[in-house]
Amino acid sequence: HVWNIDLTVVPTAEGSWAPWWPLSLLPSHPHHWWVMAILDHFSRRVVGFAVFGKQPSAVEVCDVLDRAVERAGASPKHTVTDQGSQFGADYKEWCVSHGVKPRSGAIGRHGSIAVTERFFLTLKEELLRRILVPLRLETMCFEIARYLRWYNEVRPHRSLGGATPCEAYDGAKPANRLARVEPRARYPVESRCAAPATRIRGRRGVKLELVTAG
Repeated sequence: HVWNIDLTVVPTAEGSWAPWWPLSLLPSHPHHWWVMAILDHFSRRVVGFAVFGKQPSAVEVCDVLDRAVERAGASPKHTVTDQGSQFGADYKEWCVSHGVKPRSGAIGRHGSIAVTERFFLTLKEELLRRILVPLRLETMCFEIARYLRWYNEVRPHRSLGGATPCEAYDGAKPANRLARVEPRARYPVESRCAAPATRIRGRRGVKLELVTAG
């Protein structure tokens, strides 16, 4: 019932990386993208995102929130944001109309919006710093959407005990706690690296045959 909302700036292939003139530029397309993300606090599941060519207005942010509410089927009870210009009067009016209690992080205080800050760091390390950031909006949205599908459905999350965000969101039993096939005959199931220990299906050391199509 808590959504964390934030924005970050991502340099494109044409972007600037230095904060001083003349290497610094106004963060807007084609030099930068603005990326917005909405995370469910409990499960760390990304419930919505958007990419903008320039710093978005409060109205644009509220439009993204409306689409996230429509997909989720309900509004959150609380939201956590920074004190950016997008989260002013228009955003607070949106919160009132949806029965949401907004909360803002402290200015200049590390950790106030730690959930989204950590997510953006992960997004940049695992995706955006490993590709040539696209200049086309459709391609940028495609790359992020593909990553988020993997992040939500496949990627184990340390703070969730190895569960994926979707497993936590849906209340499903994490895959790392289900019975597994173990092809290593002497795998140290008692060691820390094997945690959480799960029941082995069949016997250890079983040989597997991998068949690929195409």
